[in-house]
Parts: sequence; structure tokens; C-alpha cells
Amino acid sequence: MSKTINWAWLLYLVIKLIIEKHLSAADAANMVASKNDVGVDELLKIIPEKYL
Repeated sequence: MSKTINWAWLLYLVIKLIIEKHLSAADAANMVASKNDVGVDELLKIIPEKYL
């Protein structure tokens, strides 16, 4: 059985960490990716440019 990744939810979590915890996009993406078993590079590709 394959796992479905909810990219919208992961993006929400990254943006929330950037705004609330004042993390860089890379740090936030790394935290979310490691906890959700996805690639950091894949996650960084979907972050809007204004948050990078």
C-alpha cells in the first residue's frame, strides 16, 4: 500500500514555522520533511518565493 502525501498540509506546516518561529525556509522544510518522511528538495520546490 502506498502512502499518499498531502503536500498542501506540509506546505502549511512549513509556512507556519517560518512565520511563527522565525525559521528560515530551509530549516522549516528540513523539520517538516524529517517528521513526514519526504525529501527536503521536493518540499522546497513548492514553497512560494516570498517565503524563501
